[in-house]
Amino acid sequence: MKKNIILLFILFIFATPAQATKTIVSINDVSVEPGNDICASIMLNDVINYGTGTIKVTYNPDIAQVTGAQGTTDSSVLALNADNSAGSITISGLNPNGKTGDVEFTDVKFHAIGSSGISTSLTPEVTTLQDTSYNTDSFESVNGYLGDKPLTIFTHETIPGNLTYSLGSSDYSGKLYPGNPYQVEHNISIPTGATVKFARLYAYWTWSVIDTTDGYPDLKLTFDNDVLSPAATYDDRKGFGNYDFPSGTWAYNVTNYVTGSGDHTTLIENTGPDNSYFSMDGVGLLVVYTEPNGDEIEYWIAEGCDLISSQPVSGLTPEEATTQAVFSGTINTTNIKEAILTTVIQSGNDIDNMLIFNLENWTGIYNGTPYANLDVDKRSVQNYLVDNNNTARIRAVDDYMVPSNAFLVLWHTLPELTPESGDNTPVSLISDIKPEISIEVTPSYLNFGSLGPGEISSTHQILIKNNGSTNLSVTAEVTDTGQDLYARGLQINNATWTGYQTQLIPNATEEADLRIRVPVDYSHEGEKEGVLMFWAQQI
Repeated sequence: MKKNIILLFILFIFATPAQATKTIVSINDVSVEPGNDICASIMLNDVINYGTGTIKVTYNPDIAQVTGAQGTTDSSVLALNADNSAGSITISGLNPNGKTGDVEFTDVKFHAIGSSGISTSLTPEVTTLQDTSYNTDSFESVNGYLGDKPLTIFTHETIPGNLTYSLGSSDYSGKLYPGNPYQVEHNISIPTGATVKFARLYAYWTWSVIDTTDGYPDLKLTFDNDVLSPAATYDDRKGFGNYDFPSGTWAYNVTNYVTGSGDHTTLIENTGPDNSYFSMDGVGLLVVYTEPNGDEIEYWIAEGCDLISSQPVSGLTPEEATTQAVFSGTINTTNIKEAILTTVIQSGNDIDNMLIFNLENWTGIYNGTPYANLDVDKRSVQNYLVDNNNTARIRAVDDYMVPSNAFLVLWHTLPELTPESGDNTPVSLISDIKPEISIEVTPSYLNFGSLGPGEISSTHQILIKNNGSTNLSVTAEVTDTGQDLYARGLQINNATWTGYQTQLIPNATEEADLRIRVPVDYSHEGEKEGVLMFWAQQI
């Protein structure tokens, strides 16, 4: 089987202040068998009165070598300087009569010398671009793989309460053509007496195509039988070459539908033409609630879509392929008893990808949890807080990823009351002494429905609260009367229950996602019961 060497371009855009449209400089993608020659065209799109210009193109000299460049009917070649040792060619072109619109600047000839199946990026660097009066245009580079769309803070507040975020039964959809619906079930549990402040649904979509070209999805979202329009839309694309298909995060206000604990259904359909499709990476449901006697928390909700990559085709360093969420404001770090950062990443399954929080960083955390197309990482960052503008940075290290959400939650320590000076007044003192170890788990009953061998149930969420007065380490134990159905098949947070362990400070609440994966060799029938016990130990 023959394999080709692929040459891929990086896109540039430039504009003068007087121009109504931006001018795009690009080189088309080409492929050629090793040992053969190919031409790649440099195009100027939407240019006004092109007169002359100088453009440098860089490439990997171990994969391709330049053998020349030739002019076109739009632009003659004034001079060229090729350096195949360094991997660059500089071309100067001219059109004394000027041309407006799309201009073919030059055709660069390459000879493929690398092995089959490899690629190099062709990166143009615009030195000058002038009109026929030799007025110089300013320009800027544009590469969709840059970390150029930081996540937006949707809201930042301080309340007595907490929040919960769940992907429910989400999984990667594959290609969704018209007539192929995608459905996600969410089971939400919040404490008794809590009041929902707001609920926000996130639809994470990718790979949107109409026929064989890029396009934005005709995405119809139905939540609990009502068709909704997005409250905010975020999208990004690489902006050059083949497979320039956009990805996005669309946010929906579902506060009127999520008023407490309960089940909710999201249905997503493609209403575009028959030759269109897109894929769903998942659907996330965020619920923020208040409690009359709840802990005081301060939270920031960041959302967006920034497609980043430092793969060779991007032409970028990992530092350039970094996006961020800035949790602006001043905090008192001595008044924080816990801080949790949750990040949601589309297509982030690579252990080299990095999360940076202020001066600390982690790798190996974006590892396909809960599944390969969508990563959710939740971690304590209390020890790394700073007084002003805490910042999370997400970096693609030799990989491709799409950061979509970041939630920062701080648990405040309430100040002690100081008596005012004045007359002595007797005060009655009553104290309710908490036990050292006490946990509460809600709900106390789950029904996983009807399942067959090898099938996986929908996900149900439980809440575990530390009602005691000391820090606790919590583990799980399963017993059942169902011929080891639950002992073998129960999963907590998409992993076997035997590995579950969490730590809770006093009054803290932890959410856990439960589901059953029926063993493929399970041959018993009928209703099967089991018991999940949580054990708490002081730490």
